Amino acid sequence: MESIDYLPLAAGVLFLLGGWLLYWVSLNVVGAVLAAGLALSVAEFFIGLTELTETQTIVIRATSLVLGSIAGVLLFRFLHRAAFFLMGAAASASGTLALMNALPADTEPEWLLWGVTQSGAALLAAGIGGALTVKLSRYVLIAMTSCAGAYLIVVGVNWPQDLIRIVPIAIVGMVLQAGLVKPWRRRAKYEDEDEDE
Repeated sequence: MESIDYLPLAAGVLFLLGGWLLYWVSLNVVGAVLAAGLALSVAEFFIGLTELTETQTIVIRATSLVLGSIAGVLLFRFLHRAAFFLMGAAASASGTLALMNALPADTEPEWLLWGVTQSGAALLAAGIGGALTVKLSRYVLIAMTSCAGAYLIVVGVNWPQDLIRIVPIAIVGMVLQAGLVKPWRRRAKYEDEDEDE
């Protein structure tokens, strides 16, 4: 009987069942901690330059921590969206160029608009693909973390690392994570409606 490697197995189950939530929590925590640390360092520098009372020092430190945390979360969320846009844009532009290069040279595809060049079509595809990837980033994350979790589970159980084993496990993870996302989205929708009233 093959031995089980519990660390990849546990990480795989965590990614498979809660990878999307783990990603968002990590993104927010890392953004908040890094920016709060930076803001506190800047505040300490300026506190060292001036003579302040103990109360003023505490207020400046606390304010820098709070504002730094908020700024860090917002910045990391923006960077998340920018990264997803670039991934979707690159994949869409590459796919469009590969498709257009696969056409015979003497073929005039009827589905292209008048005068659209390869670079124009690639730019259009990049914009659409980037926007769709940002809009569907939750589901892109679910697919990515489910595949990573399935792979880690297969490694942890010491099965052969082939698609026949990885894909069904990944599909189960996608279904479970998508099922977990829906209640969160519904709850967030109701909270937004309550705030509007």
